[in-house]
Amino acid sequence: MVELPKLLQEAAQEADIAKTDAQSARDDLRKAKEELEQIKTKTDAQSARDDLRKAKEELEQIKITTSTTEIRLNAALKETEAAKASERLALQTIKALHESEGEELSDGVTLPLEEYYSLSKRAHEAEELANERVTDAISQINVAKESELKTVQKLEEA
Repeated sequence: MVELPKLLQEAAQEADIAKTDAQSARDDLRKAKEELEQIKTKTDAQSARDDLRKAKEELEQIKITTSTTEIRLNAALKETEAAKASERLALQTIKALHESEGEELSDGVTLPLEEYYSLSKRAHEAEELANERVTDAISQINVAKESELKTVQKLEEA
C-alpha cells in the first residue's frame, strides 16, 4: 500500500506538468492571436495607404483632364471671337473699298442675293460649330468635376 501514495504523488506531479503545459499552450495561443492581429492591422493600413495613393493619382489625372478641357474651351471661345473680329474687318474693308471708289456707303453692304445667302450660311455654320465646341468643352469640364468630386469623397472615406 505504500505504493499508492507514491502513485498519487506521481499523478499529482504529472497533473502539475500538464497544467503548466496547458498554461504555456494558452500563452502561446494568446501571443499568436496578438501577432495575427498586428499583422492584420498592418495589412489593413497598407491597403488603406495603397487606396489613398490610387485616389490621389486619380485626382491628379482628373485635374489634368479638367485643365486640358478648360484650355480647349478657352481656345473655342477665342476662335469665336476671332471669327467675329474677322467679320468686322471684312465689313470695314468693303466699306473702305467702296468709299475709295467714290461710292458712298450706308451702314449696310449691297451684295448679290446668292452671295448674301452663301455668306449667311457660312457664318451660321461657323457659329453653330463654335457653339458645339463650347458645349462639348463645358460638358467635359462637368464630367471631370464630377469625377474629381467622387475621387475626393473616396479620399475622405479612406
